[in-house]
Amino acid sequence: MGRGVLASIRVRVVVLLALSMFPAAVLSVAQSVSNLHLAAETAKREILQEALLSATGARDFFSQTQVLLAALAAQNLAALPDAACAGRLAQTPHRDRYAALAAIGPAGDVRCHYPETSLPVALAGGPELQTVRSERRFVLSSRLAGAEEDDGIVLAIHPVIDEAQEFAGAASAAIRAEFLRLLLRRPESGDPVVTAIVDRAGRVIAGDGDVGRELSWLADVVEEQNPFARGARVVDEMRTGEAGYLYGIAPLFERDLFLLIRATNPVARVGFNMRFAATLAMPFLMWTIALAVAWYAIDRFVVRWVVYLQRITRAYSKGKLALRTGPMDEAPQEFRLLGGTMNAMAEALDEREEHLRAALDEQKALLREVYHRVKNNLQIVASLVNLQIRHVDSEEARDALSTMQGRLNALALVHRSLYEAEGLHRLDLARVLPDLVAHFHRTHAPDGANVRVETDIDPVMIDPDRAVPVSLFVAEALTNAFAYNWQNGESGVLRVTLKRAPDGEITLTVANTRSGETRSDVPLPGLGRRLMEGFARQVGGRNSAEVTPQEWRAILTFRLPDTTAEAPAEAPAP
Repeated sequence: MGRGVLASIRVRVVVLLALSMFPAAVLSVAQSVSNLHLAAETAKREILQEALLSATGARDFFSQTQVLLAALAAQNLAALPDAACAGRLAQTPHRDRYAALAAIGPAGDVRCHYPETSLPVALAGGPELQTVRSERRFVLSSRLAGAEEDDGIVLAIHPVIDEAQEFAGAASAAIRAEFLRLLLRRPESGDPVVTAIVDRAGRVIAGDGDVGRELSWLADVVEEQNPFARGARVVDEMRTGEAGYLYGIAPLFERDLFLLIRATNPVARVGFNMRFAATLAMPFLMWTIALAVAWYAIDRFVVRWVVYLQRITRAYSKGKLALRTGPMDEAPQEFRLLGGTMNAMAEALDEREEHLRAALDEQKALLREVYHRVKNNLQIVASLVNLQIRHVDSEEARDALSTMQGRLNALALVHRSLYEAEGLHRLDLARVLPDLVAHFHRTHAPDGANVRVETDIDPVMIDPDRAVPVSLFVAEALTNAFAYNWQNGESGVLRVTLKRAPDGEITLTVANTRSGETRSDVPLPGLGRRLMEGFARQVGGRNSAEVTPQEWRAILTFRLPDTTAEAPAEAPAP
């Protein structure tokens, strides 16, 4: 799983446990969601059946009204005298169900009506009569007689067709809203169900409860293609925008009148939602408790002892091999065995370290002795060269021997610094180069020349294989500076700098200035130049020389290899 959060054994075990228990939790949630959908579908089926049952009674009444009006239309009451027409209407059975009964003539005028008081609505001249006249069929339509909410009625009109198959008038009835409410009344039950008769525009004609005066969404439902394929349909809150209710709708007469039932959606009830939430939460609660117990057990019986042994191991890595694991009676047997193994390992390491320390001390002593003897031998050779210089008459030979003596002294200084340094395998150029410059100033400065020495050397740790060519490069540069750039009585400055750039590049510069004009014919192309090029190649760098009227400069630029210790190879994972 890599490094990071999942690297912890505690997290890994808990994650694996969570993954193993997750399918059961998902199945439990899926079952709860399935039960929720089942409850919603059951509620829809119940309200659908209730709408179909309630619509049956309303349809029967409207069918009876159609039969009644058909009988009145067959008598062609409009052709009778007014008194006879009114008498026939007064004898109509179940006339108390209707707010008014009327006979309408061919021109649409009301010939007679019952009761003889004013009509609750204008029966003649309305759009319903136009439909009856043109289509010659029975029509049911909703009308509002006034502005009050309870003034809604249902207007029924049946055409009168004469022997010539011409429109000869109509028989009309205005059905009382009070009777429709009695027709819709349901037995008392615990569920707050409201039943109403509405028209296609969503206007409530009559109802046994408050469903609202306007149900504008009903018009969109009615206009759908084949909206009542099952005899009725259910509309939920996604369509109505009224949260918490289901509507059952069944057509009563074509697409003009509908029976509507509004019931509370059981899925939206607070108690049901709380039970559903508890059903959803219970698996996750048990899941969380199991994970918490697993976390505690792993922390108590595994992580605690792993951390303890880790502290012991960290102490061993710092050399505290005398430390031992304490009593681990509460630890599992595997960790007690591991603790005993670590104690045995620490004892073996302590003993081996003592042997290694003794061997290392012996090797250091021998290496210091080698460096010391090499330095002494180089100084003896340099002294012999110095004796030879005194007995040589040739100026050219003395210069050559003097140059060789400077090289020997440079090597001797390097080896002296090596055996004086704390670490035998690395030395600081900031300690070697100033001594080398001071030695050349004492031994190679021309008589009577006033030469001031300036050094600016950064601490640079370097191994002996590179310290030797760097020191010899400086020796060659100093020899050239003293031999060719100052005469008796002249003054100048000898400047030696060693700088490390932020990118790791090291620049060594040997430069001199003199009071007179600097010679431009410095004989660098000889052996000294080739040696300096060779020393530069040994350290993997490059050398250059710059000459100006006031200054001569030799430059060595190089980089040290990255000494960062390589990461130890990791043991293969179990």
